[in-house]
Amino acid sequence: MHSQTFNEGYLAVAQTLLMLTRSHPIILKKIIFYGTTYGLRYKNLSLLMDVLIYVDLLFQELRISASDRLSLCSVRTCINFELYSLTGDIKFLFQVVENYHLIKKLLEMHPQLQYRLGWEHFSLGIKQEEISLAATATVYQTVGKSFLALYHKHLELYDLTYGIRCLAQALTLNSHAPDIHADYAKGLVVLGTREGKAFWIEQSMKHFSQAIFLSFTRAPDSISYQNYRYSYALAAVKLFDVTYKKEHFYQATQILYQTLQSFPHLSELWIVWGELLIRSGWLNSNVKHIEAGLEKLASIQKKSNNPIVLSSLLAMGISILGLYLEEPNLFKESRLRLISAMKAFPGNSSFIYALGTVQLCSALYFNDNANFASAVSCFLSCVEWDFDSVEAWQKLFDGYFSWGVKKKSARLLQKAVDVASKLCSLRPEAFLFWSDRGLALKCLAEVTVDEAYKEIFLIESLLYYRKAWDLSHQPEIIELWGYSYYLLAELQEDLTYYNEAHALLSQIDSLLLSFRAKIILAATLLEKGRLLEDLGSVEKAEAILLPLLESCPQDENILLLLGKVYLFFFWKTKCIRASKLAKMYLEQAASLGSPGAYLNLGKFYSVEEDIETAWEMILRSIRCGMKITETRWLKDPYLVNLRTRYTFHEILENQRGRVWQESRTEVRIN
Repeated sequence: MHSQTFNEGYLAVAQTLLMLTRSHPIILKKIIFYGTTYGLRYKNLSLLMDVLIYVDLLFQELRISASDRLSLCSVRTCINFELYSLTGDIKFLFQVVENYHLIKKLLEMHPQLQYRLGWEHFSLGIKQEEISLAATATVYQTVGKSFLALYHKHLELYDLTYGIRCLAQALTLNSHAPDIHADYAKGLVVLGTREGKAFWIEQSMKHFSQAIFLSFTRAPDSISYQNYRYSYALAAVKLFDVTYKKEHFYQATQILYQTLQSFPHLSELWIVWGELLIRSGWLNSNVKHIEAGLEKLASIQKKSNNPIVLSSLLAMGISILGLYLEEPNLFKESRLRLISAMKAFPGNSSFIYALGTVQLCSALYFNDNANFASAVSCFLSCVEWDFDSVEAWQKLFDGYFSWGVKKKSARLLQKAVDVASKLCSLRPEAFLFWSDRGLALKCLAEVTVDEAYKEIFLIESLLYYRKAWDLSHQPEIIELWGYSYYLLAELQEDLTYYNEAHALLSQIDSLLLSFRAKIILAATLLEKGRLLEDLGSVEKAEAILLPLLESCPQDENILLLLGKVYLFFFWKTKCIRASKLAKMYLEQAASLGSPGAYLNLGKFYSVEEDIETAWEMILRSIRCGMKITETRWLKDPYLVNLRTRYTFHEILENQRGRVWQESRTEVRIN
């Protein structure tokens, strides 16, 4: 009521004054000044619309100076942005851009006025504004915010970069304004997220920090100070989003903790924290993080203003927890929670994403093709809605990759590789996605029959592991990288690649080597020793494997490798003890279902000169899926005795029969 009365009074006084003075420029300036000041301060929509009419009226006057015209353009700029903020109508943003281009043209003709964009002189009716860096900065800040708003509407990179440029100019003019620091930082966060570049987000955090400092020294209890702390915490999470580095995760959690200690009522930050912890738990198989994330989300169930996102995250968190705790009943609980929420809020994409996660967890637990297909379908729908959604692409990769590994399907693993490629383009500095890309290629190589393609996939995986290593220097990358070198060396019987694998794995401290890394290192030493006929290398492999066998006596990989170790000793030294140990370990590995054990038993019996048994074992290994190339058949020193009676042609005939049977089976499945 008071606002309406003021508007009517302002309009009446303005019209009276203009009528009495015949629209004199001095009177118009004062009307514009007071109308703009009041309208912007109290966000009065109708008053601001009236002021624009008077601005247009004064702009048509021939008697006003270039400085006055600049000031009028500045008034239009600030009023139109405020009108956009009040109405959400994009036409006001276009008006801001139009006036900014007019300002640029005027400054090209009158460069001496570059710091005179304010309109304070309108209150006095004088012809020229005094130099005011703060007022000029406010105009550039408004233009920058307008371009950023346009970017969020149309996602045009030009709008984003131009907006950041204007905000940077505002910051150089007024470096002590916390709101300009914050607006500039928000633009940098958007740019860093779009390009996947950590540098921009790190720079944004510096500016948010500066805004926090400047606002704290003035009014530590203000809403602005709270908003800057809130934005700073979100920027820390975004930094982790583009790098996936552990140090950035811990930095983000620490900043979230500190912010929520000061402002516990910020329910959106509790949701962000819960989601971050659940995501970390999923990536690192960390149950404590998942439980902590669910705890954060549960604590604000009755306070949140965003029940859709909260319900989705709770359902996902519960299903992920069920997967790692091996509690399938939690999958059912998650589905029921989602179905209830979907009935209340139909057609929401976040529920589809959550449902896909629940289905994926169920598929991983039950190894069920129907659930895998359902999960992938959900994530594909999410990608269709938002083609640049990193979260949806990441889950789609998890779905294709897990399904492909379970089924040993080259088609599914190729799709996983394609998705990983998309993730790398969206997040070029996230080591995790480069590592996943290499891992998917390695797994694709393992299920591919054609050796030429195997080699191509493995060589390509090496490139992506190197990229992941350069970005993170995480020890687990070394393990994966070394394993691809090992597989490539095994494929080509190439000592150079074995040396590369050995050099990589040797970089890791022996006390920090994982179980898997120790097995890979032992296998590498064994094969190097075999090619070089070097007892020392094979003895080192034996020294690594024996302690592993004590902790895992039924591990077929360890048993197979130990069998190969003692097979080498038996072939090299003709030692009876080595003969007995080789046979024992290889038979144990065969009993556990290792196809490679039959092949090596064939080699063992060949060395023992039991040709018939050796041939029987070779044929059994072929029936189990092992493939013997002509090069290996001719060069393997263990098979010298077997080659005196059998030729590679007979090996090939048996392998062709195996391939023909597999082809018929594949046709039936399809």
